[in-house]
Amino acid sequence: MDRRVQYTKQVLKEAFFELLKEKPVSKISVTDLCEKANINRGTFYTHYLDIYDLYDKLCSEILQEIINELEYVGPNKECHEPVYNILEMINKQRDLFFTIIKWEDNDSILERLFILFHDKFIAMISNDFKLDNLKYIDYCYQFIIGGSIAVITNWIKNGYKADVKVIGDCLITLSHNGFSQYLNNTKKS
Repeated sequence: MDRRVQYTKQVLKEAFFELLKEKPVSKISVTDLCEKANINRGTFYTHYLDIYDLYDKLCSEILQEIINELEYVGPNKECHEPVYNILEMINKQRDLFFTIIKWEDNDSILERLFILFHDKFIAMISNDFKLDNLKYIDYCYQFIIGGSIAVITNWIKNGYKADVKVIGDCLITLSHNGFSQYLNNTKKS
């Protein structure tokens, strides 16, 4: 990618996050963003369709960085390893995640992350519980993800007061003990 394009996109990204600290995406106009970034509106539209396109691409970049970091986690790893890794990555970019999460309502960046992680998760759970029948595992996945998103969102919105290990242990214990009994029971049916 051309250096000028990289510079322009970086300036737009930085200005966007500065504005996002003040107001939700729906209240950020292209004009506001371009003024803050000192970029021409035409230049903005060369790279993005609108503010939501910029937001979506920035979230996708963040998620891809996390997925890239988790690529080494294979189906033979323990389920808890990726949980701590994801929490560590969120914690390292705490200001960014706080800014994004504070305005989100339904298209959660965390939900998108867990959707991207779906296949790896299913493989790890299948391995941990030695499951051949995946009939019920998607229900477990949805249950765990819904609860995990709620806990992580609360952790972020409350200023990361608990340590990564505490949140990770909480998620793992609740998820593992809660659905392990369910999966063991489904093996019998």
